[in-house]
Amino acid sequence: PLSKHFMVLGMQIFGDNAWGWRLPSVLFSLANIYLVYLLSKQLFPKSQVPLLAAGLYSVESLTFVQSRIGMNDTYMIFFALFSLFALLRLKLPASMLSFGLALATKWSAIYLSPLLALIIIFRNRRRLKLIPLIAGGYWLVAALVYLAVYLPFFFSGHTWKQFAELQQQMFWY
Repeated sequence: PLSKHFMVLGMQIFGDNAWGWRLPSVLFSLANIYLVYLLSKQLFPKSQVPLLAAGLYSVESLTFVQSRIGMNDTYMIFFALFSLFALLRLKLPASMLSFGLALATKWSAIYLSPLLALIIIFRNRRRLKLIPLIAGGYWLVAALVYLAVYLPFFFSGHTWKQFAELQQQMFWY
């Protein structure tokens, strides 16, 4: 539901209209272009690859369209890219939090976890005992963030049973 919270925030600020629910998505899409640049800069520091990557991402038609119609994907991509960027910068808490926010936006963020795992294993190959702790931290933080995003759901009178049914419906869909 996280992306819906951003859309509601946009509507509260700019009104219940197309501008209100689309603007947050456009802003996140712009931030995605910058994150692609930063991530590429981290991987290819002394080349023109970051500019090329950001330029190509900015004109890619699917992300361009999705950002203008208020799809969940734009938000999920932002948090997934930020999680990768933070992990590469050795900012584990920020990466864990961002991974949890990506999952709270769209479940397909789960496909980021093998890449995160590979990076963690590669970075900690000399300290193998840390890997399960880091992985457990990712899943614990992700679960807590996921539940925290549902606080408005619970505060509006819904029960844990309704929460479980909602999760099951999302899984079936």
